[in-house]
Amino acid sequence: MKRSIKIGLGLIIAGVLLLFGTYLTGEVTQYSWGFNSDGGFQSEYFEFDSAKEAEESFKNNNVKGFTLKREEKTIDSIDELQGKFEFYNVIISRSEDSSFYLDYTYPVLENGKEENLTIKEEKNTLSITQNKYSEDLVGKNGKGMYLLLEIKVPDGKTIDIKEEMGVLKISNVDLKKAAIDLNMGKGKITGSRIKEFTNKVGAGECTINNSVIEKLDTQVNMGTFDLTESEIKGSDIKVEMGETNISQSKMFGRNNLKVEMGTIGVQLDQSRKEIGISAKTEMGTILINGEEGDLKEDENKYPTFLDLKTEAGEINLKTN
Repeated sequence: MKRSIKIGLGLIIAGVLLLFGTYLTGEVTQYSWGFNSDGGFQSEYFEFDSAKEAEESFKNNNVKGFTLKREEKTIDSIDELQGKFEFYNVIISRSEDSSFYLDYTYPVLENGKEENLTIKEEKNTLSITQNKYSEDLVGKNGKGMYLLLEIKVPDGKTIDIKEEMGVLKISNVDLKKAAIDLNMGKGKITGSRIKEFTNKVGAGECTINNSVIEKLDTQVNMGTFDLTESEIKGSDIKVEMGETNISQSKMFGRNNLKVEMGTIGVQLDQSRKEIGISAKTEMGTILINGEEGDLKEDENKYPTFLDLKTEAGEINLKTN
């Protein structure tokens, strides 16, 4: 019963937000998560692994309405990458040396206007921003899928990326800090090591696989956060009305998990004897290996400590 009430309320609020947007604009914008060529719902825009692949597909499919251009850049002496995108699809991978490498496509409209990215260097910071865009680049024809930015980032750097509706893929990087803000976009991190990772998920989703996060701070509104086959060395995880799943993973140090009306599922590859737990509920539910109830153990006696709190949501913890 609790679960059905929570889901129902989440759907009501999501519907209210959509209607409010319709009221303000007079129509349901075609940017709303995107629609495929048949008018059906789609939650991501691209299928390509490189800017070169997107360029070749654009030519082969004889896409009308704009021309696609491609540029490459090499940038040195940068410590931090900042990116802000509406629906650009971004791929971040490891640079083999100390330089940043960019390879990206951008549209030129039929009226000759170029909708290029704004790329700036200032005080050891590289800033990349998607400019104002035309409505015919996304929507029913899925043309936004051809807008793709590849970035190769050296080890030990910092990235700060905001992705509104596009897709962000990060693989095989070793970063000092990473901040990822996903509104309705998708984020996927694989095979990476990040010392400090801050993550916000609105109505989108973020997945992490086969990675090591030394310090994790994530906030999930109505979206989802999934972490598998990874290690966390200290975390603050807050779920409002969304969902978080941690599976086949290990957590060390102190980890604070708090749920308002959402859910957190945790399945750890660790013995229960290794984990100290504080569990406190208000109207929600906390299950520890199938047993429900509040709990208070001594944090100083365990290498891993979980502080579990729930208001009207649910936390389900399973250990070996």
